[in-house]
Amino acid sequence: MMLDRGLMAAFRQLNLTPVQREQVRSIVFNARESVRMRAAQAQQSGAMQQRLDDFAVLANPGDPGYARSVQQLKTRATERVQQSIQLATDTEQKLYNVLTAEQKAQLPKVLTDMKSRIEQRMNALRARRQGAGSRRDQGTQSGPSGQPPR
Repeated sequence: MMLDRGLMAAFRQLNLTPVQREQVRSIVFNARESVRMRAAQAQQSGAMQQRLDDFAVLANPGDPGYARSVQQLKTRATERVQQSIQLATDTEQKLYNVLTAEQKAQLPKVLTDMKSRIEQRMNALRARRQGAGSRRDQGTQSGPSGQPPR
């Protein structure tokens, strides 16, 4: 699980107290440990071997077990996504509960400001790429000697 970096960046702007920072560290640590434990349980339960066994079937659409294996793969993927979303939302709620009422009131503005800065950077990056593309197109029409480049 990777916590939303935007939320963590926003928390840094909310002037958390040392006690709040420690609570946040603990919540994040526990969430990461939960992910590690799930991965270890999957490995011990033989899920990894099952996926390896399914590989030969999934790589061959002519295999009689292909349709069943595809369905099982879809089911496992859906379960993993649902578990990840549940863990992320549970963790975000715990983190939000660490905030004071004043910090909770500030959070929407902090997030809006962050979004605006990201959009400005993305627009600037797009403009640079478009400018570089047009210069590159002009450069391919002819080289310094007026001849097409080789």
